[in-house]
Amino acid sequence: MKKHCLPKLMRTTACALFGALVAGCAVAPPPSRDTGIPTSAHVPSPSPPAATSIIIPSTTPTGVVEPTPTIAPFPQIPAGEWLLFANCWSDESLLLHWSVSVVSPDGSGFDRIRNGTGFALAFSQSHSRLIAVDPDRSQSRQSDLYIVDLVTGDVSDVPGDPIHHSVYLDWAPDENAVTLNLDGDLYLLDLTIGNMRRMLDCEAVDNGSCGQAVWSPDRQRITINLGFARSGPVDQRTGIYILDAECLLSSGGCPFARSQRVPERAGLSAWSPDGKFIAVAEHSLLSIVDASELSTIREIPLDSAVSVRSLAWSSGHAALAIGSWGRLYLLPLDGPSIPTLLRSVAGEIGPIAWFVVPP
Repeated sequence: MKKHCLPKLMRTTACALFGALVAGCAVAPPPSRDTGIPTSAHVPSPSPPAATSIIIPSTTPTGVVEPTPTIAPFPQIPAGEWLLFANCWSDESLLLHWSVSVVSPDGSGFDRIRNGTGFALAFSQSHSRLIAVDPDRSQSRQSDLYIVDLVTGDVSDVPGDPIHHSVYLDWAPDENAVTLNLDGDLYLLDLTIGNMRRMLDCEAVDNGSCGQAVWSPDRQRITINLGFARSGPVDQRTGIYILDAECLLSSGGCPFARSQRVPERAGLSAWSPDGKFIAVAEHSLLSIVDASELSTIREIPLDSAVSVRSLAWSSGHAALAIGSWGRLYLLPLDGPSIPTLLRSVAGEIGPIAWFVVPP
């Protein structure tokens, strides 16, 4: 998920473009100092989901999904399945802060393992790096994009001109580039040389506006939340579109006519680890979509208080993590789908990533 922590001064303009899908940073005091010591759960929590589990769609046969373990980048974290998440907030002077924490499905974890300033946060595919935008850096450096190594804490600047702001960032699976949203269009930024080119001119598509873009795990497809505002508050064409990544990466560009639209779905999206499903959150409804048939196989109503800002699948497809305003939830998918609160933090929950530490 990936549109995280927009500066407060930009919120009015951005919300006009992207409606409820644009994130903001609430003014709140910073969290307590990080200690590196595991903390107990703030609220009652469920038992951790099994590494291999069963997803039970409402209209499809049950199927076993094998997880893809990922080596954790943090050596002090014991074996098991964990959630990596970032939250951001602005202080009284409107300076934007972020912190990264690790939590298990039972609510225990390590708070604030890394901290920094900026917004539009995104984790790399290996979960070992974070990219952020900090306009204040461009005053002393050429670029305002920077990358933090979450293991060592080392910080490196991304070459290139300042981008000033980006509502959405998402790492390409090879981690050599990121997609980003600028002025409603979709761009690809080469992280090694700082070269940036437009992948999709969304305004040329009937005056549309690109929202969140998310790479599929196999790097073959990209989902884009495309909005239209020409025929009323919500145009019937607004929704999730799937485009061929190779086509988008080609020098000749990709005709939008080659895209596929997920019927009657719009909002934040997240690919399952095997690329077979797409979770889509829109207002108070979470939908599970078959990525091949583009059909909705399950709908999960959410309490209106759960304002979804980010989504992430567990490795075994047993649960979804949901980031909201100051709250991180766990939503089981192999039983009654009732969100459980895992963490309450300052500001907004930004990107989330699941990883598995082998025994």
